[in-house]
Amino acid sequence: MDMISAPRLGAPPCSPGSTHLARTIGLVADYADRPLLTELVLTPKPGLVDRRNCGAHSDRDLQTFLASTRAIASWWPRFVEVRRLRAMRWCARSRYRCMTACA
Repeated sequence: MDMISAPRLGAPPCSPGSTHLARTIGLVADYADRPLLTELVLTPKPGLVDRRNCGAHSDRDLQTFLASTRAIASWWPRFVEVRRLRAMRWCARSRYRCMTACA
């Protein structure tokens, strides 16, 4: 099969815009969000906010912690994407340093 009639393969799994990348970012974001919610509902936690009381916090309760957890939930995917891009830049710089040092 020549290049003109070859079928398009689509985006590589981790290229921007791929569904695999979006799904992976969503999973990592869920992994970040889930422990916050789990820790919040664990009871008892003496001195800390739990389902039974506010512990030593007179200004916070389960609902305020839940609201703050929900407030940042939509930001987790963006945090993951920013970190992924920084890691890619670091890897690219590291490869360049290694190639120039070894040449």
